[in-house]
Parts: sequence; structure tokens; C-alpha cells
Amino acid sequence: MQFGRRVNRDNNSCVNGSTKVRCTSKCYIRVPMKIRFSYIVSCCLLAFCVATLSPAFSQDQSWDQLTKEGTAAWQSGDFNIAEQNFSAAAKLAETFAPNDPRQATAFNNLGLAYDGLNKNGEAESAFKQALDLKQKAEKPDYKSINTTLNNLAQLYRKQRKFSDAEGIYRQTVANAEKDSGPESGAVAVCLNNLVVALNDQKKLPEAEEVLERVLTIAQKTLSPDNPELTVPLENLAVVYRQEQKFDDAIPLYKQSLAIREKALGPNHQSVGVTLTNLARVYRELGKFEDAEPLLKQALSIIQNATPKDDRATSIAISNLATLYREEAKYTEAQELLQQLLDMRKKVFGPDSREVAETLTDMASLMVDQGNYQQAEPLLNQAIAVMQKSEGAESAEAAKAMNNLEELYRLQGRYDESAQLLQQVLNIRIKTLGPDDPITMETLNDMGLIYRQQGKPNQAEQFFKQALAARQTSSQASPAEVANSMQNLARQLASEGKFPEAEDLYKKTIDMREKLFGPNDLRLDASLRNYAVLLRDMGRSKDAETIETRSKQIENKIAPEDTGPKIEDSEPPTALPPSPDKPPQ
Repeated sequence: MQFGRRVNRDNNSCVNGSTKVRCTSKCYIRVPMKIRFSYIVSCCLLAFCVATLSPAFSQDQSWDQLTKEGTAAWQSGDFNIAEQNFSAAAKLAETFAPNDPRQATAFNNLGLAYDGLNKNGEAESAFKQALDLKQKAEKPDYKSINTTLNNLAQLYRKQRKFSDAEGIYRQTVANAEKDSGPESGAVAVCLNNLVVALNDQKKLPEAEEVLERVLTIAQKTLSPDNPELTVPLENLAVVYRQEQKFDDAIPLYKQSLAIREKALGPNHQSVGVTLTNLARVYRELGKFEDAEPLLKQALSIIQNATPKDDRATSIAISNLATLYREEAKYTEAQELLQQLLDMRKKVFGPDSREVAETLTDMASLMVDQGNYQQAEPLLNQAIAVMQKSEGAESAEAAKAMNNLEELYRLQGRYDESAQLLQQVLNIRIKTLGPDDPITMETLNDMGLIYRQQGKPNQAEQFFKQALAARQTSSQASPAEVANSMQNLARQLASEGKFPEAEDLYKKTIDMREKLFGPNDLRLDASLRNYAVLLRDMGRSKDAETIETRSKQIENKIAPEDTGPKIEDSEPPTALPPSPDKPPQ
């Protein structure tokens, strides 16, 4: 659970203009990051219906009525009725002329109904039928083709087929360029959608390059004080922050803030969002004194701008409570979290996901203060609420169980921890799939628990599974592969399997130097662990060479630092800050 105050890694997903930020407590604190990558979902329910209606023909009238009723059902969330109507419309459209565009529209609409029913295979097939018909047209309508491509890409993203979604989004960019030129607004929208898929896969350098192009297009087509310019500015700033390019992110947020204050007024909700984003950068830099007034101002703006929007207010309160916790202002954090819990129970209900998340935040606050006994019942409550809200074997329930498992690990209750984490792993394999990054991380955590228990065979087995999964998964980043190599190398070294461990250390060092450069602490960790191995193998001179290189890195990064050294590349997520704590 890494119950600490330092934010180590993010797991971002855009939800209604907010990003879920993975904090050290493994609570998913909702921070309203203005990512706003433009999702184009199901845009063409009525794309051709109005344009091609012919009241003189009864077939036309029947198709129109079926489509109209299906659309109404789809918009109200009654996907079964939508499926019935759209299916009948598709069958009727098959009797039309071969090039009648209503055939493609009918299959696109049917795909949307299937998607709403989570009939993923049927939805994919329907979308592909619609695409085939559209692409065979004598004069292809690229806007219409892109609408269905975007629907298909969203379907792939829902299934976590991020690489497939990326390929589809690249097609939309090419189509938009053909249709309206390389510097059009339509191209910028398609590029934004592409960034979503790249961000899903943590392809941050590629996302940065694409967003820089989007910003260039916006700057050419919009005036410098147009508030629409703030969207690409903040999108690019988000990626810079994820890459820890804070000096690049801060000026973009400040530029966006100035534009919004001038165009919308200093008390507009969008100003509060930008203040929150800027505050987050300062938080990650450890500049809490700069972040706190920004979050207080954001909360005041949001409360006044949207007095009836309890969701937005609750997010702003949660952000400030998180900062107080990081500042070790526990009394202030506790007061805000209790206020937040009461609000969320009233607004969302006592058995809502939001309540479970707040209970987890309160438990994390207890752990920060060493109050493990008070934390445990809060986490048990969170599990019960999440299981009732999302389902006993849902991914969200597994996340809540994982939090309790990590508390057990903090307390040294390894048998209980291993048993609970195995349940979490089973759920994640079932709900997320074996290739999901969270599932692969859970495999790694299983290895770490067994290593702590002194069970080398089981530890080695899970480390090998985690490495194999990451090496073959399109969703695992090279950095994560290097982490798994490092953990397996340490395990093999502890078992006296020196040749295998040495081979993995060499590969890890090579990967990390290529990924992070020659002066990175993660590279330093691998070098020092490798030096330990060389000494265990009786190769003292080789070890001294590696240690000299390690010291050079440490002197360049923090010459005054004489504190604990980094050991693990990916330590047990339950451990508090320790000599094994790496930078993330």
C-alpha cells in the first residue's frame, strides 16, 4: 500500500474530466486533472437518418421510425430495446440499394447498442460491417468513416486492447488529413484521441510529440487569448508532468491560467481546475507551501461557481485533504476527510464507490500516524461497501482488498497477506486479464511477499511469471520489464544462482541506461546490486569497478547525500519508506 506521503506513481484514466491518481496509499484519489483528451464516442446515431429520409416510401418511414425509437432507447440507457430497433433497421436496410448509406448507419448504431450491452464481439463485428460499407462507397465520406472508427477504438479501449485502439486512431488522423488538410481542427481532435491510446500504454515520448503538434495547430488557428487554447496547453502539461518534466509543465499551466482568468473571469470553475493542476506539479516537487494556497483557492472557486455540484466540491476537498496528509497536517486532513465522508454518504449513498474511496483515504491517514488498529476496520468497511457497490469479484473490490492486504504486510502478517493477495490476483486475472499492468504488478507483489517469508521457490516462480508477462505484453513499459528483471535477479542471487542473476543484472543495467540515461538513481540501484553479486562471486576487482561507477552517479545527483541507498527497483508495495525505497 506504500502508506507514505510521497506520490510514487500514477495510474491515470480520464473520468469526467478527472484523473485517478495513484497515491502511495494505493487509494485512488480523484484529482480533477484537466486532461480532456477528446473522446469521440458514438457520434453518428443520426448521421445519415435525417439526410436520407424519403417520406414517400413506406420502407423509408419504417426505417426512420425504427432508428428514431432505437436512438431514444439508446440515449435513455435501454440498450436491449435499442438493440431490437437497430437490428430490425439493419435487416430492413439490407433491402435497400447496395450503395444506400443507411446500411452503414444501421450497423454502426447496432454496434453501439451491442457495446452498451457489453456484447463486445457483436459490437466489433457490427462496427466493421459499417466500416466496410462506408469504405466501399464511390466517394468515401472520411468524417463518417472516422465516426465509426472512433466507436471501434473506444470499444477496444474498453477491452484494454490499447495497441489496437492506437492503430485505429492513427487511421482517423490519416483520414482527417486527407479530408481537411494536415493543420485542420479535425486533425487536432483525431490527434488528441490518439494521445489517449498512447497514454494508456505509457508511451509518453510519443504522446508528447503528438501533443506538441496539436498545440502548434491550435496556435496557428486560434488567437493567443482564446480559452480553447488552454485545452492543448494543459494536455501537453499533463504529459510533461508524467515525464517529470516539471519545468516544462509549470509555464504551460501558468499560461493556461492567465488565459482563463482573462477570458472567463478569476472565479470560473475552469480556473479552479487549472489551479488544481498547477498545485499537483508543486505537490510532486515537494513544494507543499506553493501547492496549498492554490488548492484552497480552487476549493473556494468550485464551491462558489458550482454550489449544487457536490461531486466537484468533493473532489476539491479530497485534493486538499491529500495535501494536508502529505504535509503531515493530520488534524486538518482528518477534519476534511470526515466532512468528505458525510458529504459523499449524503450525495452518493452509504454504499457508493465514493464512500469506499473516502474510507480508504481515512485508513491511509491512520497508517501514516502508525494507528494500524484504527486503519483495519476502515479498510474492512471499504471492502464491504465496494463489494456491494461494484460486485464481490469486481476490479474495484480487488483494489479495496489489496489495500487491506498491504496493511497486513506492513504489520508483518505475511500469511494473511499472501492469502488475501492470491484472492486479489485471481479476481484481477478474471476481470482485467493476465496481461493487464495491474495483474502483472500483483504477480510481482506475490513474489515479494514470498521473499519476505523466506520461501524462495514460490518467490522465484512469481517473479518469473511477472517478467514473462511483462516481456510479452504490449501494455508493459520497458521500465517495468527492467523492474521485473531486477527483482528476479536479486531473488536468484539470494539463492546462489549467480550466473543467471549476473545475466539479468547486465540486461537490467543496459536497459536502464538506455531508458533513463547514465546518471539515474534507478541505474545506480542496479549497479550496486550487481556489485554485491560480484563480491559474492569472489570477483572483487570487477565489483570495485562497478562501485566506482555507482559512486559517480550518486555524486552527480546528490553529492551531499549520505543516507540510505536504493536496493529494490520495485519494492514490496506495503513497505514504508526504507533503504529499499526507489525513486519512481
